[in-house]
Amino acid sequence: MTARLTKQQIAKRRRGVAAGFNAGRSDAEIAASLGLSQERVGNIRRALGLKRSNEAQVEARREKVARLHSEGLPDPEIARRTGLSISTVRHCRGVQGLAAHAAAVWHEKQRLAVVAACVADGLSDDEIAARVGRHVSGVRRQRATLGLAANRPKPPLQPQRPPEALNQAEAFVLRALQRLFVDPRPRVSEDLAGRIMAARVAQEPRA
Repeated sequence: MTARLTKQQIAKRRRGVAAGFNAGRSDAEIAASLGLSQERVGNIRRALGLKRSNEAQVEARREKVARLHSEGLPDPEIARRTGLSISTVRHCRGVQGLAAHAAAVWHEKQRLAVVAACVADGLSDDEIAARVGRHVSGVRRQRATLGLAANRPKPPLQPQRPPEALNQAEAFVLRALQRLFVDPRPRVSEDLAGRIMAARVAQEPRA
C-alpha cells in the first residue's frame, strides 16, 4: 500500500516540475531528476497549467545554444541573443556536455577584433582610443598582442594654395579697379573680372 504524500511533499514535487519546465527540460528529463514517472510529471504539469514543451522546439533550442557556444560565446551572451534565461542556457549546454566559456575571454576577443579592424582602416593608436573609448596604453597593448604595427597619425589638412597664375590674374584685376578712380575707361571687362573672381572662390578650401 502506497503511503499518502504530505502537503509539503506534494508542494515540493510541484515546485520541482515547475522549475524543470521553466528551465526548458522535457517531461522525461524532469521525471528522471525527480525520481517520478513521466506520466506523473505530465499530470502535475497540466495541473499547474503549464503547456507541454514541444520536443522539436527543445531540440532546436539546444542546437541554437550549441551553435553559439561553438562561436566562443559565454552563457550571458548566449542568453541575450536567444532570449532564454541564463539557467536555461546552462541546462541546454550541460545536457550536451559543453563546458562554459569565460565571459572575460570572450569580451577580450571582441575588443581585439575591434582594434584589428581600426588598424586595418589606417587609424593611429590615439584615434582608435578615441573611437572605442579606451586609454591609448590599452590600445597599444592589444595591438602588440595582435602583432600589428602602429599607423602614423595623419597630418592635418593644409589649405590649398591657389596657383600662381590665379594670383597674377587677381592682382591684374585689382590694379585695373584702382585705375578706374583716375581713368574712367575700364582696362578689364566685367565678364573677365567675374570669371577670375569665380575661379578664386572655387580654389578656396571648403569646411
